[in-house]
Amino acid sequence: MQRLARLRTELGKMARQPCNPQQAREEILNALARAGLGDWTLPRLDDQTTHRCADGSLRLQLIAHVIIINPWGAFRIVDQHGPRATYFERHGCKQRAFERPSDLPDH
Repeated sequence: MQRLARLRTELGKMARQPCNPQQAREEILNALARAGLGDWTLPRLDDQTTHRCADGSLRLQLIAHVIIINPWGAFRIVDQHGPRATYFERHGCKQRAFERPSDLPDH
C-alpha cells in the first residue's frame, strides 16, 4: 500500500499535461521511476494486449489495475480489486477531461 501511495503522490506531481497517449505513458513511467517503482512494467501502446477503442483511446491491462488513455492524453487508472474504484485520473491537453470510451470493455 505504501508503494501505491508513493506512486499516487508522484503522479500528482506531473509537470505537464500529456497531449497524446505516448506522452501519457511517458509521464506514468516517469512517476513510477520517481516513486522508486522503476521495476514495474507498463505495456507498450502497440503491445498485443493493448485494447484499442473506437474513439482512439487505449486500454492497458496491468496485474491489479487498468489504465485507459484518451487520444488527447487524459487518462484514468482503475483499481480492479473491490468496487473498481478510480485510483488516479489526469486531464489531457488543454485541460480536456478524461472521457470513458463507450466501447470500453468492463474493467
